[in-house]
Amino acid sequence: MKKLLRTAITGIRGNDFKREYLEIKSIDSEYKLLKFQENYLKKLILHAYEDVPYYHRIFKEIGVINDGTVNLSKFNEIPILTKEIIREH
Repeated sequence: MKKLLRTAITGIRGNDFKREYLEIKSIDSEYKLLKFQENYLKKLILHAYEDVPYYHRIFKEIGVINDGTVNLSKFNEIPILTKEIIREH
């Protein structure tokens, strides 16, 4: 059952599942946890920038993304997503 579940998750998430699992398992300090969170937040922001036209425009305007790199100091300037924004865009 575990092998089937792991295979399903790997199929959904890609081959990085085992690497990500080992990375999470190796977190043994607050510093490593914060770095892990920061890296995955950057990945999520890049994903939204590349795949969602609304976020592409917003991140570009705010300066969250510059030359393909994420500037987390601008993170608090990202507007909270509301139903009104969703309906509008």
